[in-house]
Amino acid sequence: MEWLTTDIVAVILFFIGLAGLVIRKNMMMSVISVGIMDTAIILFFISITSSDARVAPMMAEYYGQAVVDPVGHALVLTSIVIGVSIKAIILIMILNLYRNYGTLDWDIAKKIRENENHDFDIEKAHIEV
Repeated sequence: MEWLTTDIVAVILFFIGLAGLVIRKNMMMSVISVGIMDTAIILFFISITSSDARVAPMMAEYYGQAVVDPVGHALVLTSIVIGVSIKAIILIMILNLYRNYGTLDWDIAKKIRENENHDFDIEKAHIEV
């Protein structure tokens, strides 16, 4: 399976996340799909910045080989931290939306939001969608 490299796995993971984002109408599934896409991008970035012929900068004096550029890994670490914090904020917003509207479906929440000033029955919205 020489064709199955980390680059290809990253692209496959990205499109799995994209499909989940487009197909699913559940807010939690959207957050999970974005997380999968984020992981795929991180995997791709790590795979293009590293190689078997290079070693970590702290090991270069022992092995005398070329070193891997640590900037790429620092950017990935920063991306992970920012991604986790953004997902935490999004999950709090989804929890608040669920408490207010009683649904995690994007379409039903949009209908409830549009008809907020009118009498709106959530059971009727579930049947219509």
